[in-house]
Amino acid sequence: MAKNEIYKKLIHSNRWVQLRHKVISSHPLCVMCERNDILTCATEVHHITPVETALTQAEMSKLMFDECNLMPLCHACHTSIHVQEKKGTKTERKRRNKRHLNEIIKRFYE
Repeated sequence: MAKNEIYKKLIHSNRWVQLRHKVISSHPLCVMCERNDILTCATEVHHITPVETALTQAEMSKLMFDECNLMPLCHACHTSIHVQEKKGTKTERKRRNKRHLNEIIKRFYE
């Protein structure tokens, strides 16, 4: 679960609650289930690019509230996505970590 205090504040904000409601109201079906011709109510909203990948509070806020970064999902699909994000080979995790490190270096040292 999220350990970042800024993320915790954002995810519990009134702005997020309202946006989450808007996303589910405007698209009440799970987009992953729909892709498989299954109709399931969306109960959760997933951030396609994880908010905690941002390097600054402003970037986190942008990712949190960007409707293009949101996907309505059922609980099962949301859980499945997060399980898959944590999986992957050691090489894939190293590549993701290296990319994130390079972004930090570029931002602060170049």
